[in-house]
Amino acid sequence: MTQMAIPRPSLPRGSNNGTHNRPRFNNPPRAVHNRSLLDQLPSFSRQEACDLCDANAFRLLSQRDRDGRPLDTVICEQCGLVCHAELPDPIGLTAYYQTAYRQQYHGQRAPRPHRVIRAWKAGRHYLKLLRPFLPAGGHLCEVGAGLGANVQAFSEAGFRAWGLEPGYDYASYARNVLRADVRLGQLDDLPPNECLDVVLLIHVIEHLRSPRAALHRIRGALRPWGLLYIECPDLSTPHSAPHRCFHPAHIYDFTSETLTRLALRCGFRVVHSFRSDAHVSVLLQRSDEQEPDQVGGGAARTLQGLNRFSR
Repeated sequence: MTQMAIPRPSLPRGSNNGTHNRPRFNNPPRAVHNRSLLDQLPSFSRQEACDLCDANAFRLLSQRDRDGRPLDTVICEQCGLVCHAELPDPIGLTAYYQTAYRQQYHGQRAPRPHRVIRAWKAGRHYLKLLRPFLPAGGHLCEVGAGLGANVQAFSEAGFRAWGLEPGYDYASYARNVLRADVRLGQLDDLPPNECLDVVLLIHVIEHLRSPRAALHRIRGALRPWGLLYIECPDLSTPHSAPHRCFHPAHIYDFTSETLTRLALRCGFRVVHSFRSDAHVSVLLQRSDEQEPDQVGGGAARTLQGLNRFSR
């Protein structure tokens, strides 16, 4: 199937006073002459530390997005987390998802029928996938609920389900057409009082300015034994071959390892990892156990995973 060309979003950028070499490349390097993959990448300096490990040493991984447009992407030398070189301005980022995101990527402000049908099927899929692990009738919130199909599926199955959606038009559609309990809001609008049994974060974490801050916020909204389901694209799968990498709206690109390490650092433990050819798909539980922070070698493993599909 031919992929439809989509416009690059006008994501608001923060400042970057760093200097770096600017070679033109998109594919990750291949190991040559006993040099590691990481050593072949130019150093990159920026103000913000790594969101996972707090290191401040980066390498420039790519200068193009998946459609060949300019986009600098870096990899942390310590843990291997991949992200945009420049992080968006937080106020502008909020405004972007409130008004512009759906129009730019879907070509529409409100969903068309085929998108509603696809979302409805996805809601049934996630209910079937997660129901065996969840408390019956539990209090569930989806952050980034879209048009509300997931919320409606869990609500019809007896869960006290509701959602938060930052986009004005999609939140309105969810309420007025699907009659789903989707409220206009974002992650910061989660209740802070440990009242939720389950939080869903489906293809959202890669869009956030600080996934680490987001997981801490979610942890505070969950009961002590509460569950968090995260799904996002997997940078180390065949679907992330170089010509498909680096979506301009995906501020972060995760592997199973980097997402799991982030979750452990933020006070979660892994309950179950689901098999997928394209996504990291993991169910987490709030935990009080302190996990060791082991980040050594992460960059090499991220690059090896990505390098497998270089052409």
